[in-house]
Amino acid sequence: MNNYQNEIQRIFNSANSSIKVAVSWFTDELLLENLIERAKQVSVEVLLSSDEVNVLRHRHFRKLIGLGARVQKLGTNNALQGEFMHSKFIIIDEEEAYGGSYNFTSNARSNFENFKLYSQDEVQSLNNNFNDWICRSIDFFADLISPEKIVQEIKRKFAYDEKRHQQLAEEIQNGFKNDEDSIVHYKLEMVKSEVRKEELRTITKSLSTGAIGINENGKVVSNSKNSGYVKPHKFYGGSFLSVFNGKKGPNSYAISFLQKKNIENKYNFIKCRIINDSLICKGIFNTRLSETYTFRVEYRAGEFPQVYILSPNLETSPEIHVYKEGSLCLFYPPDIKWKDTTNIAEYTIPWLIEWIYLYELWKLTGKWEASEEKHHRKYEKV
Repeated sequence: MNNYQNEIQRIFNSANSSIKVAVSWFTDELLLENLIERAKQVSVEVLLSSDEVNVLRHRHFRKLIGLGARVQKLGTNNALQGEFMHSKFIIIDEEEAYGGSYNFTSNARSNFENFKLYSQDEVQSLNNNFNDWICRSIDFFADLISPEKIVQEIKRKFAYDEKRHQQLAEEIQNGFKNDEDSIVHYKLEMVKSEVRKEELRTITKSLSTGAIGINENGKVVSNSKNSGYVKPHKFYGGSFLSVFNGKKGPNSYAISFLQKKNIENKYNFIKCRIINDSLICKGIFNTRLSETYTFRVEYRAGEFPQVYILSPNLETSPEIHVYKEGSLCLFYPPDIKWKDTTNIAEYTIPWLIEWIYLYELWKLTGKWEASEEKHHRKYEKV
């Protein structure tokens, strides 16, 4: 737990003539009570975002206004729409300024945040911004006909939202002491989720168009001559899977050896060996946005590679393109005739990395956001 709540109280109490606050979310009751006391002695101006979460403390803002303070709001009501008031700073007596990432919520006390004293060179710029934004803002209560109804609606929506947030919903239904902080936390988590979706969409789109590729260390990078990029393909779902039947061709070891050499020359994060003329490769890939994936690639001449996710355990769904036998279905067989000369390093490995990012996106959206071919029974092997 950080100590910024106490630091902000100290800053409020240090004011001799004026306090200006610009903050996205202001629901910390202790800080609001402190500011109400200061409003009896100094000029107070508060600029908030238009997010309805701030309505949870409408009674405190009424008290501030009753003491002569000014409480305004600016911009859109959703951080994902743009033009959102996302600053967090305080200006004291128009001489000192403090700020950082810290929102004025009790929940923020347990986050990894930053909050600092700005240099004198920055104070005037912040003061100009604040004055400009205040001029363009509206009164906090300008369009609030019934704040209490909004509070109840926020709680109702929160209580019956997605299954992924069922635990928080149960806390509301059972009654918990600090529902304001939990709702703020929930809203912030939703924002983070939306940001993560867009990051994953950008990566998957860039991979599929060749804008980025996979470097030797398994990192997603701007495409270059040496990086692996995704060959055109469609994901497939069904039961079409070749099973190694124990038979080996006359050149099976040599073919496996060449595939092994190609993979290890291109990627450092994959280690391979040949067992009974079959190529067995294992690697670890970190998306940097979520979990670390351990995978295994098996290949024998005359068949196409079989790719398995060893960890984490995959969710079960026909939408994620995994054969019922457990191998990933990375391409549609009628589109690509796999040959012994088809390079696993250039085809299978980039497809695998793309699949991992798409799977992460699917967990957030419930939709496979890539070119795909639905299961056709005529390609099924029993």
